[in-house]
Amino acid sequence: MPVQHLGYNLNWCKNELKINQTDLIVKLLRQFGMEDCKAVKTPCNGNFLNEIGCNLLDDVIKVTLSQQAIGSLNYLAHHTQPDVLFTVDQLSKYSIKPNQFHWSSLKHMLHYMKGTKNECSVYKQQ
Repeated sequence: MPVQHLGYNLNWCKNELKINQTDLIVKLLRQFGMEDCKAVKTPCNGNFLNEIGCNLLDDVIKVTLSQQAIGSLNYLAHHTQPDVLFTVDQLSKYSIKPNQFHWSSLKHMLHYMKGTKNECSVYKQQ
């Protein structure tokens, strides 16, 4: 039976511990109005580093939302979602002055999180 502790979902099954943070991912998706978005299979789009010619985000609200999302994704990446660490690291490099490309990459990442929200980190007893 799953137990919640400090925002983690913990589930013991036959000598293994499964951990995820589904609730935090759902909260993040809800914050961006993406609860019903379509899931994608990769954490970043194919042209991740090809951002030349994109306009900076001039909407202060989008910049703030982008920074909040990157902070939440960074927390998830370091705790239960190591598969997104590279992409989050790349996005965080541009968190002060994100452009439209970074905003689009962030939304792509949220689509990926939608598809992996129930994935678990598994620790097996030796």
